[in-house]
Formats: sequence, C-alpha cells, structure tokens
Amino acid sequence: MSARAYLLLNIVQGKSEEAARILRDEVGVVAVDMLEGPPDIIVLIEASGRSTLARLTVRAIASVEALTEDIQLLPAQDVHNACLAMGHDATKESAGCCFRASRGSARTERRKKTRIQSPLSADD
Repeated sequence: MSARAYLLLNIVQGKSEEAARILRDEVGVVAVDMLEGPPDIIVLIEASGRSTLARLTVRAIASVEALTEDIQLLPAQDVHNACLAMGHDATKESAGCCFRASRGSARTERRKKTRIQSPLSADD
C-alpha cells in the first residue's frame, strides 16, 4: 500500500515555473501541476508509509524558497483501511477491495444516472 498526500501551494508571483521544476526533482513527488489561480501549484506525493510520506512532504516543502505562508496539505485516505473501517471484505488482493466489488450496486447505478455538469463543460 502506498500513502499519498496532495499539497496546494501558493508561490511568490513570477516564481511558479521555477518552484514546479524544483518540486518535480524531489523524491516521492509523483506529479506537479501549475494551476490558474490560488493555489498556484498542486503536488502529489507518494510513499510506502505514512512516516515516510511525512518526511518526503516536509522535504518537498523545504525545497522551495518561493512559497508563501499559505500551504494546504490534503492526505489521501488509504482505500484498504477505509474498507476495513466500514466492515467490508478487505481480503481481496486489490487495493480497492470493496469499492471495486461494488460496481453493480444500487449506489453505483444512481451515480451513473446522475449527471454532474462542470462549469468547464458548459456550452458557451
């Protein structure tokens, strides 16, 4: 299982590209994307466990000098542990155990019928 966290970073104006380049070279950083407004950058960090994830996250943050004080850390929930917490069968080898097994459930069917429209997909 891998632990993941997302970082939402605000960068000093004009330094976003440099910050993104520095972050891409950090150990554990899987993806770095520049955004169109605050926050300026989103970073995905993965590690084998939570303690390693914490170390790599601090290291990535410390590597960028152009950060403002506004940093948001969003740790992702471990799907396997979520299955166990909900009392589902987590003995399957896939990380998504109960979530993958429930594809045909009524809840999934309701989601398929509900269309979510993004402001980006609206016809202009």
